[in-house]
Amino acid sequence: MNIPTPLKVLMAAGSVGACVALFGIMVFLARVVPTGGVEPTVSTLIMIGSFVPAFLIGWASFVFMQQLSAEAKREKARG
Repeated sequence: MNIPTPLKVLMAAGSVGACVALFGIMVFLARVVPTGGVEPTVSTLIMIGSFVPAFLIGWASFVFMQQLSAEAKREKARG
């Protein structure tokens, strides 16, 4: 299957967006509220434990997106 390079760039950008959304959901679930929720220590662990993988995966996707974008520009210049 031959996927055009500009579409691959959009797919990589979507992966970055998905990582940010996943981290946002984890922060929402890890909050400490007056009526219950998790303890402050557990909340901090959840935030750190979800930030590290989300950051690394998002960073890798962003770098991959930049490489694909550069390739798409080279393809466009070649005609």
